[in-house]
Amino acid sequence: MSDPNGQQGLAPATTGAADIAAYAAPGLALAVPTIPIAVLLPTWYAEDLGLGLAATGAALAAARALDFLADPLAGALSDRLRSRLGRRKPVIAVGAVIAGIALWAVTHPGGAASPLYLFGWSLLLFIGWSLVAVPHAAWASDFPNQGLRTTLVGAREAAMLLGMCIAVAAPVLARVLERPDLAGPAGLAAIAVMLGVPGFLVLLVRLPQPPPAGAPPPWGVRAMRDLLRNRAFSRLLAAWFVNGLANGLPSVLFPIIVGAYFGLDDEALNWLMLLYFGCAVLAMPAWPRLARRHGKAQVWVAAMVAASAVFACVGLLSPASHLGYALICAITGALLGADLVLPPALQTDVIERDTRESGVARGALFFGIWSMATKAALAAAVAIGFMGLDVGGYVAEQPLDRTATLTLLVLYAGVPVLLKLAAIGLVLKSGHREASPHPA
Repeated sequence: MSDPNGQQGLAPATTGAADIAAYAAPGLALAVPTIPIAVLLPTWYAEDLGLGLAATGAALAAARALDFLADPLAGALSDRLRSRLGRRKPVIAVGAVIAGIALWAVTHPGGAASPLYLFGWSLLLFIGWSLVAVPHAAWASDFPNQGLRTTLVGAREAAMLLGMCIAVAAPVLARVLERPDLAGPAGLAAIAVMLGVPGFLVLLVRLPQPPPAGAPPPWGVRAMRDLLRNRAFSRLLAAWFVNGLANGLPSVLFPIIVGAYFGLDDEALNWLMLLYFGCAVLAMPAWPRLARRHGKAQVWVAAMVAASAVFACVGLLSPASHLGYALICAITGALLGADLVLPPALQTDVIERDTRESGVARGALFFGIWSMATKAALAAAVAIGFMGLDVGGYVAEQPLDRTATLTLLVLYAGVPVLLKLAAIGLVLKSGHREASPHPA
């Protein structure tokens, strides 16, 4: 059977564990490239390949600037597409191929390394990633069952955290096996491809696609303007951005506080990252269950309150309090899942209501703008963190003086706590409540 929009009829919902695993599987590969691109690739091109800091920074900044446009375009394309293969699968398949080829090319430049080469392949990688990530996130919102949507989001984020653990563990494994190539961008690209090929095949073959519940959205600025008029979405988006900034500042400054304040080396940094993301993976199954029992917004607020209280304790630690800092990493890592699962799950509820009221099926466009806000929050965190440290007198590879130490602690823990409290206020003001949460 086929629906009136020309899309082949597909099962409207799925509850099987195999289908949920199929939806989550690409998350392993989606997370791995974030390490070489965000951390290893710039230094590798600038120093090892001799491109220089200025040329490398300019090439990646230009690619990132254009990448902002890819998210809403990927969302609009996926929402408007009507084919026998559905709306999501064709876009994800094309994006996965583009991202895989671009990731391999950017990590295997050979003798072709140049600013133009880095810019071109990085831009293609970012575009491919958007073509995959945006419709993949929206796919969960297509299912009518609210509890299932939360479960799917939780499974996806757990897989991405596990992929992050794999990427973080690669340098440790490389030292143990005496294989330094595993820790470099090329080795991590190989891991991403090995995880991605089966993961995407399982997703595209196994998971059903519900037919669109409304008409396709229009193109262009009008579509985004109409979407932002949705007050529930705009308020949730504001809370997501502020909370993303609160999480982004500690992430950006994490290597600095570990090395400059606590005096730990790179190996300890890797172990702390593994501890953080490992605890997040272990705690991830709890968040959908808590959300079904108590409501997604309520649980998210409670988790942000707990994270703020725990993270504020960083300012009380002396540079020798390594165990205390590890404990904070473990607790805040366990709480991270709430930030990753519950806001996107709330977003799927907003999309369901919007589709019902407007008659337009534009879930991927919602997530395209959501992804733009995520990237904007991280970019703002980098700017605020590094510029703030510079104003505070921080100098790399030099001991911290009193002013630089205070600046680092305020930016790392003080400002994020204030931002978390602001995000809590936005969520409470937004009116996101489940009147009758689903029983666990």
